[in-house]
Amino acid sequence: MFGFTLYRTDVMLKTDGFSFRQRLDMARKGLPWFFGRRGILTAKRSQYSDWFKKDFHPNQHPIIRQYDVWIDTLAKTNDPIAAGEAFWQAGL
Repeated sequence: MFGFTLYRTDVMLKTDGFSFRQRLDMARKGLPWFFGRRGILTAKRSQYSDWFKKDFHPNQHPIIRQYDVWIDTLAKTNDPIAAGEAFWQAGL
């Protein structure tokens, strides 16, 4: 999955006019953000690895605390974009 994500990102950046060297530099600078000591994936490593355990079920993890905000806003507005905005604002 990670390889496919890198490939698609590369295709989009190439379409946007970035040179091979520029795309390579962006990937090189971005990898620590994702995999580094304080990277996004590193911070979620234990939660992410739980999904690969034989006896895993999603109910073993708590629901995101602002999930109800998203549900309520979506029910009121029928607008997923507005619900997403309300979700992120509630998390700040």
